[in-house]
Amino acid sequence: MQRRWLPFDSEKSNKNLIIINRIEISEFNYYSNRKTLFNTGLHVLQNVKIINNVYKIIEKIYENFIYKEFDALNTETNTPVTVKILKNKALSLRTENIIHYHNDLYTVSKIDHPSIHKILTFFEEKTTYILVHEYFKGTNLQSILQNKGTFSIDETINIILQLARALEITHNNDIYHRHITAKDVLLLPSHDKGDFSVKLTNIGFIHIIDITKINENADIMSIFPYISPEECGVIKRNITPSSDLYSLGILFYQLLTNQLPFTGSTISSIIHQHIAKLPQLPSSLNKKI
Repeated sequence: MQRRWLPFDSEKSNKNLIIINRIEISEFNYYSNRKTLFNTGLHVLQNVKIINNVYKIIEKIYENFIYKEFDALNTETNTPVTVKILKNKALSLRTENIIHYHNDLYTVSKIDHPSIHKILTFFEEKTTYILVHEYFKGTNLQSILQNKGTFSIDETINIILQLARALEITHNNDIYHRHITAKDVLLLPSHDKGDFSVKLTNIGFIHIIDITKINENADIMSIFPYISPEECGVIKRNITPSSDLYSLGILFYQLLTNQLPFTGSTISSIIHQHIAKLPQLPSSLNKKI
């Protein structure tokens, strides 16, 4: 990706700007203590990192094969936000996929629901995407499961009901998540025991992922235990709301048993189990059921 300097713009700043894919990164003493923070080719300083001259990066909080996620500050409103930088190496270049993803982002950004991680704004240029979400001090469900183990039946029902209500809203807007996993659910315990605030995030990401670029690494392998046979492509059916409900059922199973119904060492073995294997009864794995 080529970096170029643009002329001084007095209306915006008294500093030079680096413009990369039309995304402005404020430049302060660029040659001092520089590090590469993003895989999208955006180079910023350790001490001062400002995206689009508005969003100040505070700290990286999460990373997977699709994006890096940061706590950030909207310097215009002085409010915290979450910023996601999608990685070029994971993204599809197909025009159809990009259009679908753009349309989903636009629709989801118009939705206000307590169980959907609100998209405040997004920028795009070719295969580089930056998403700005509302700030939510939650933890992804996968991390909680690794530390906590199973949830109680009441806790599980509470979480699943909130996710089902979120899906009802997205489905009514003709938006399907298509890859609901434990990593796509954010959870924040409340002061009331057994109660949680739940946010569904990463809606529509499946459109923009190019699996052929990623191969069978742990991140991409983690999606296939959840997605429906029609999403995997082994059954020639359209993606419908039932596809998301299938994934939600897998997550329900995981919350109750702390294990997935279908696992394997390869993607093909996992896909085969979705259509050929009956999972163990949850009651055989959790005696409280």
